[in-house]
Amino acid sequence: MGNQGVTNILFYMFILLISAFVIANTTIMVVSKRRRKIGILMAMGAKRRSILMISLLENMLIIALAFALSLNFVSGLYPAYSAARLDPVEAISSE
Repeated sequence: MGNQGVTNILFYMFILLISAFVIANTTIMVVSKRRRKIGILMAMGAKRRSILMISLLENMLIIALAFALSLNFVSGLYPAYSAARLDPVEAISSE
């Protein structure tokens, strides 16, 4: 594996680390803002496992949304790259 491969791996690891911090921060903010609602759920008989499952489901939805957005971004990279490499004279005369 050359320098480019190592650079790519380090870049992707850095992106994953940043994503983990963003998801953790979002979860912490959600829990802190919903503290009262969580307390009401527990007072009404919700088990800790149910609260845990609700929080994990929200996290999975956030991750799925982020993944879908990143796939859309990646799928748009090639057309954008191709558009940036067009020769202006050739592009104008193609129609």
